[in-house]
Amino acid sequence: MKGRDPSLQQLEEKSRQELIAYALQTQERLVQAEQQLHQTQQELAVALAQIQELKRQLFGAKADRLTPEQEEQLAQVMGDLEEQARREPPASQDVLIDPDGPAEEPGGKKRRSRRRHPTPEHLEVQEVILEPEGRCECPHCRQFPPWMKDLITQELDFVPARFILRRYIRRQYGACQCGHFGIQVAPMPPRLLPQSKLGVGLAVHILLARFDDHVAYYTLERIFIGQFRQLYRIEDAARELELASGPRHALRQQKDAASIWASMKTRAEELKPGLLPESSMGKAVRYFLNEYEALIGYLEDGRREIDNNLIENSVRPTCVGKKRWLFIGHPDAGWRSAVIYTLIITCRRLAINPQEYLTSVLTNLHSITTLNVDDWLPSRWKQRQAKTDTS
Repeated sequence: MKGRDPSLQQLEEKSRQELIAYALQTQERLVQAEQQLHQTQQELAVALAQIQELKRQLFGAKADRLTPEQEEQLAQVMGDLEEQARREPPASQDVLIDPDGPAEEPGGKKRRSRRRHPTPEHLEVQEVILEPEGRCECPHCRQFPPWMKDLITQELDFVPARFILRRYIRRQYGACQCGHFGIQVAPMPPRLLPQSKLGVGLAVHILLARFDDHVAYYTLERIFIGQFRQLYRIEDAARELELASGPRHALRQQKDAASIWASMKTRAEELKPGLLPESSMGKAVRYFLNEYEALIGYLEDGRREIDNNLIENSVRPTCVGKKRWLFIGHPDAGWRSAVIYTLIITCRRLAINPQEYLTSVLTNLHSITTLNVDDWLPSRWKQRQAKTDTS
């Protein structure tokens, strides 16, 4: 009997070794998967314990007998936590951190590497050319310093109704031929966050979206601002004439206030099908339609007012936003939120556009000190703007 072909034996031995290696690799991956599963189970146990402690801290020792409202709040919190756990890290930090900035933070700590997100190509680009101050002809060689390169810094900003990309181009010039002038480059203008892509307008937009735009009442006011103004002009006229309830009721009928309300209802019904029910606008329209009969109830009797007093209007945003602010994250964040919220409500009471006020303050933040900070309070700012408008 002839011996087996050596090449065939070698092939079988190689296949056997590959099979053993594959089995070992599979076993190793299985062990790793089991370890990962064990770790996940431990983390889940810790999370469940934290939830039980959270329930105890929020609702006291009788957490097993939660009210329906408390159950709803807890369910919302759990839903937010689960959604956050499934999401990728927030891309908002990509706006706050300039990818071309320094690799280290103050104090020598290295920045965590982040994915680069390309700037949307469809954005309108505004270029700001910055020339170095004092650039002139050299008195010795009679030559202007030669252009070397442009240093470009980009920031994302928001002009009401649209986003833009602002591109700062800082012209850099080399030394003149005789060396009298060294390298010159234009300085950057003061920015809200120097190592960031966040523009002042976008920062204001984010603040208002976080602390103001969630309020259904003010959202509706912005949708139907022209109609609201007509209705309030009627009420202002009645107050100026000091009309009693009968004549005030007659004035509302004469100015056809009911038709203005009817047109707003028609507009809301047209908007409703195209809105997501849980969106800010969807909630606002639903609120308006659900409360429509109550809103127009004042038209039936001249003794009724069109709305509640200023205090009622001021505390309403707190009531609407309290579930959103159930967990503020950090005591310092709570204090900052209170400051921002106070400024926005003060602007509302003084008939100041929060967008204009916050944009002005943040743009000039570099020049505001403890000595002149009172001049930038909403009331002082409004007085200064009034003087500017009349000059």
